[in-house]
Amino acid sequence: MTEEKPGVSAQPAAGSLPPVRVAHGLADAMAALAPGAPVTLLSGPGAGLYAGPLWWASVLAAARRAYPATAMVGVLDCADGTTQAWAGLRLGLTGFVLWRGAPGRAAFARLARAGGVLVLGLRPLGGDG
Repeated sequence: MTEEKPGVSAQPAAGSLPPVRVAHGLADAMAALAPGAPVTLLSGPGAGLYAGPLWWASVLAAARRAYPATAMVGVLDCADGTTQAWAGLRLGLTGFVLWRGAPGRAAFARLARAGGVLVLGLRPLGGDG
């Protein structure tokens, strides 16, 4: 299966994402941004379900405040949690993993991509898992 690419977007296409680092919390995010190179911060698997989009938005905001000059793409893994993805979209998150079989995924992906949001059906490779 190939990874999906977003529609018109300021976000990079799935195949052109900066190197991926998994962030299980703020310490991981800070460590990933510290070198100053562009990075994709990917939440832990299914973090949208157990930690929630507000937690992820807070991690990304704190990391951006600490390293404002470092280019970063934030991706919240919602697994099959379309409702959590919708909540993240309302919070202004711009990157999601939402499984291809998730209920209501097609509608979410269509509307999110129209707004320039990255929606992946699979976790990108890289990081620590």
